Amino acid sequence: MICSIESCSKPIHVKSRRFCNAHYQRWRVHGDPRSGAPLRGGVKRYFQDVVLSYEGNECLIWPFARNAKGYGIMRGGIVSRIVCERANGPPPTPEHQAAHSCGKGHEACCTKRHLSWKTQTENNADKLIHGTSRRGRTFSQKEAS
Repeated sequence: MICSIESCSKPIHVKSRRFCNAHYQRWRVHGDPRSGAPLRGGVKRYFQDVVLSYEGNECLIWPFARNAKGYGIMRGGIVSRIVCERANGPPPTPEHQAAHSCGKGHEACCTKRHLSWKTQTENNADKLIHGTSRRGRTFSQKEAS
């Protein structure tokens, strides 16, 4: 298979989201397979100037790299965990997770008002409520109708 980026004829990378290795690496690092190197410190500046200063209630979606589960990532780790620590202090225990009240962590939500520390049990209970739990059988919208 060939890279899905127009005018690129390189073969796709194994874990590539249909990108060649070069476009995949750009997507991983910058959040956009077509981008070049971002302005120096662009991700950090966005985190400081936009994410930490955002006071809204709507989901603020991380526009840069994400991990395989869809959570925003940057050099310091998972963005939602970093934001939760900045907004709520350190986790009560190392086992506590940054839980999203919106249920959209897997879509890279990084709104500090949506984040709180919860145990894995509490977070899994929230996932059942939000309908984002992977527990049980998954099925497509077609099957649901």
